[in-house]
Amino acid sequence: MYLEHWGLGESPFEKAPDLKFIYHSREFEEAAARLQFAVDRNKGAAMLTGEHGTGKTTSLIHLADTLSRSDAELILIANPLLKPMEFLKAMAYQMDIDMNALPTKADLLHALHSKMLRNTKEKRDTILIIDEAQDMPDATLEEIRLLLNFQSEDRFLMNVVLAGQAGLREKLREMKQLDQRIAVRYHIKPMDFEDTAEYISSRLKTAGAARRIFTFEAVVEIHGSTRGVPLLINDICVRSLEKGSEEGVGAIGAETVKVVKG
Repeated sequence: MYLEHWGLGESPFEKAPDLKFIYHSREFEEAAARLQFAVDRNKGAAMLTGEHGTGKTTSLIHLADTLSRSDAELILIANPLLKPMEFLKAMAYQMDIDMNALPTKADLLHALHSKMLRNTKEKRDTILIIDEAQDMPDATLEEIRLLLNFQSEDRFLMNVVLAGQAGLREKLREMKQLDQRIAVRYHIKPMDFEDTAEYISSRLKTAGAARRIFTFEAVVEIHGSTRGVPLLINDICVRSLEKGSEEGVGAIGAETVKVVKG
């Protein structure tokens, strides 16, 4: 393992999102603020898009963590390939609704509506968060649109956050009625050079680094190779740390990065 060589207590560039390692780049902060605004102001539906690896899932995890500290009822859908009834059942399961007495779709919808209405009366928000929404069947997205019809006199009974790759925007343009329901939307972009440098430094410090490991020139090479996409940065940084450890170097320079990126 390269950790001992670099004086690290844990791996700083794992691909799986970890709240401890979140770096609040300008793009991340803007995405987080928009999603929080949508939920706080009961806007009904929000959409976060971005290319693969730019931090959409991390933004959702951060939002869910923030909401979990309140009394909100969170429904997190990580599998977007659910058909309408499967999707509604997944919602009911997470909302602790007994489905044994719900033989029909009408019964299921009534139970969901009743639970959301009860939450609203108890001043408890109901938040549905869906990742990789570009892969959802059109029929399931249409079901979400219909769920947004669940409203009291002055507010939505449920807020929906859809996150996905750029194809989600194109998909919703073909579903005009749902697209018109999206009140807040943001496209998260890759990080600029300054945020890329801070991102690498921040994650290394969190992992226990007591000194600078990547030279300025190495960071320039990393940003140029990855365009500031966090997932790609993680990958090239791990390979650079491993290569540098094998070679016993004291710091990672641009040449090491060029070698590992191929």
